[in-house]
Amino acid sequence: MGFSWRHRDTNFVKKNSFYVSVSAGTRQSKKDAVVQNGAAGPYYFGMSLHIGYMRQPHPKFRYGGGFDINFSGELSRHLPPEQRRPGKYINEAAFVAFEVLYGRLVLHLSGAVYLNRAFGYYTPFYERAGLRVLLGKNRNHFVGAAVKAHAGSVDYLEWTYGCHFVSFGDKRK
Repeated sequence: MGFSWRHRDTNFVKKNSFYVSVSAGTRQSKKDAVVQNGAAGPYYFGMSLHIGYMRQPHPKFRYGGGFDINFSGELSRHLPPEQRRPGKYINEAAFVAFEVLYGRLVLHLSGAVYLNRAFGYYTPFYERAGLRVLLGKNRNHFVGAAVKAHAGSVDYLEWTYGCHFVSFGDKRK
């Protein structure tokens, strides 16, 4: 008995789903990661709202995309004083995602590009990789942890809760 990508589940129906999730964590700014005395700089609160779509053509993987709305507390310190207002601490991004499923465990990988941002000291794209656990009878809720990074340099660990709020399958032939 080995691992196989073949369809062994004859009851599997290809699915589409829309989901929403929220992630929160703390980050150490790369802009002030090391202060003059060599100590680590301060940590800032970060939060993301994800709205996405996933297509599951196989029991072991799914792919999709969506939008992130990100809040970064570090911008309250690094933006010029005339630009410091709450709306400037929020940025938007579009992402593509790929997930590998193994029972209730999910390996989530995604890449995103900023659509709007108030800063220029990070790359215009970021990556996210993490593990999620599917919850509930229908496995439509999930919790997990992920690492968000800019150009492979880790920003922070984020904790996630989400829900696939609309799911529908293809019709059987």
